[in-house]
Amino acid sequence: YSYTLSNGANSSSIVVSPTVNTTYSVSLTNTTGCSANSTPITLSVTPLNILVTASPSLICNGQSATLTASAPILGTGGSMTILNGYAIHTFTNVGASTFTPPSAASVEYLIVAGGGGSGASNGTGGGGGGGVLTGTTNLVGGQVYTINVGAGGLGAVNQSTRGANGSNSSAFSLVALGGGGSGSENGPILGGASGGSGGGGVRSGVGGAGTVGQGFAGGSNVNDGGPHYSGGGGGGAGAAGTNGSAGTLGVGGNGIQSAISGTATYYGGGGGAGSYSGMASAGAGGLGGGAMGGTNPSDGRNRNGSPNTGGGGAGTGNIGNPGGNGGSGIVIVKYLIPASQNYTYTWSNGGANSSSIVVTPNTNTNYSVVLSNTSGCSSPLISPITLSVTQLQAPITGMSTVCAGITVTLNTAISSTPATGGVIT
Repeated sequence: YSYTLSNGANSSSIVVSPTVNTTYSVSLTNTTGCSANSTPITLSVTPLNILVTASPSLICNGQSATLTASAPILGTGGSMTILNGYAIHTFTNVGASTFTPPSAASVEYLIVAGGGGSGASNGTGGGGGGGVLTGTTNLVGGQVYTINVGAGGLGAVNQSTRGANGSNSSAFSLVALGGGGSGSENGPILGGASGGSGGGGVRSGVGGAGTVGQGFAGGSNVNDGGPHYSGGGGGGAGAAGTNGSAGTLGVGGNGIQSAISGTATYYGGGGGAGSYSGMASAGAGGLGGGAMGGTNPSDGRNRNGSPNTGGGGAGTGNIGNPGGNGGSGIVIVKYLIPASQNYTYTWSNGGANSSSIVVTPNTNTNYSVVLSNTSGCSSPLISPITLSVTQLQAPITGMSTVCAGITVTLNTAISSTPATGGVIT
């Protein structure tokens, strides 16, 4: 037979060294030209992510510290942090990337689309915030999932084009819609575009609609005229943008707050509207990255939504200024770290076969550990952890020989000197 394996090899027996779960198959062909395909086989890979901590990490001579080794089973993808027993994967780069959960699990997610860009008008409306989705979903362990982070929509460069909608963000078959762009002064496009949250309307234009469950409508321009000529604020993920008018500034709708990252943060705020009047400030952007509007004659350039928030771009004060860009989106995935397997621990100092050992070094000392699981997999020797030891020196000075009845003074000068030996940090 001739053999054609899925990894490109051509042999009846091959050696493979995958770093992630990998599926292999083979096609066999005989001398008469008949061929058949095998049933795929999946080789499961057990990752060993070793963490070693020292508590405390700095001790005095004669004191003890506890060294603890662990091997949490972690997924891959994005920028990962560990907090209170949870793994948090954050995806900020615009475009497609992948996420692989460590095991079958329920994960918490935040999906934020790109914010909408602002149009070009006197008193331009704000761009809509990117749509925001939150919730939990069940994933298959080891399966590769595609994550998409949407870009912010570009602001219009002239009054003949509306601000562009932000791009969608997606994960796990869920799609957050990009924020709607705000209107521009050319008649057919006065109204804001619909999106995750709607863009603001200008010069009597109506705000764009939001998407149920993702965001709210943009504000409209009502009672158009001086001094502001203000368009509507962009809609936010948590509230609609307010209407703008001759005497009222359109304010961007607030986004919604999430603490999935470990820090309570707003996402999907609408952009504020501009003012033609030349006032010191214009419409405020909504919480969640929405930019503040600009004023006439030149203020308002580069008033973009904040990156990785889905914030809407801000409106400008003068028709000659390009609209602000929407902020890019973000995707965050969080899950409880699965329980570690049973391991054998081999410490560099010959310590007990235990995940935690107590040590009492007299000098700065490096420690490392090798973990082996029941499948026979062993971790590589990790970078050593250094336990620093501080020695206290308290010399006493003064006269060492005196006559009976004579009073002398003894002086103590305490100094803290690091122990010698090892690596001093």
